[in-house]
Amino acid sequence: MLKRIQARRASGSLPIQNLEDISDWLTKIIVGATLVQLGSLPRRFGQLATFVSSIFGNPSEQNKVMTGSIILYSAILGFLAIYLGARSIVMFLFYLSPSDWIPEYQDIQAETDPGETEEPQIERPGSANRPNP
Repeated sequence: MLKRIQARRASGSLPIQNLEDISDWLTKIIVGATLVQLGSLPRRFGQLATFVSSIFGNPSEQNKVMTGSIILYSAILGFLAIYLGARSIVMFLFYLSPSDWIPEYQDIQAETDPGETEEPQIERPGSANRPNP
């Protein structure tokens, strides 16, 4: 299976280009919308930090700063963890062909290695007692 992945990667025939284009397009839209609304972000973040710090006791300036730091740290770390995990899983699935992860395709797409000279034997249900030709 790894030889097939490496061969596809070397030939550049991976079905990723369209999804990358869509991803780039959506990223540009999200970044553009965020930049337009960026002016109200500090005020809204301050309101969030004040609200959450009031849960922990009196909303002093020290509690607001600490709560804001925790929220910001958690948001950045959570985004990176989810992004890296999803990107790793999705890229691995793109490198696989349907015959690697859908059982119905495994007996249809039996491939041989370049060094093999024999045809691969495809085992079908109910053919265990039949002699090979």
